[in-house]
Amino acid sequence: MPVPPYSGSFDAGPTLLGNLDAEWDIWYEDRNGRTSKRRITVRSLHGAKYPKYVRAWCHGRRDWRHFNLYNVRNAIDVETGEKVPVTRHLIDWLETH
Repeated sequence: MPVPPYSGSFDAGPTLLGNLDAEWDIWYEDRNGRTSKRRITVRSLHGAKYPKYVRAWCHGRRDWRHFNLYNVRNAIDVETGEKVPVTRHLIDWLETH
């Protein structure tokens, strides 16, 4: 199923990197401390100096979501199988992949 266009608004700081089409499996911890595995298609990264939030299509929920990178416990690039560094070095990693 193709990812639909994003039509909402999201105020989480400036867009650091946009027009992405990266598919990741993430293990995300919610505010109650529960961890779930999700498959997402990342569209953009947001934050002030370093990425803090990701705007992505969540395949399981079939909806656009905004994920705080602080709560991503692990991320794997679906295409390559590589671990995604959800740190301040994320933009550098994405630009080389």
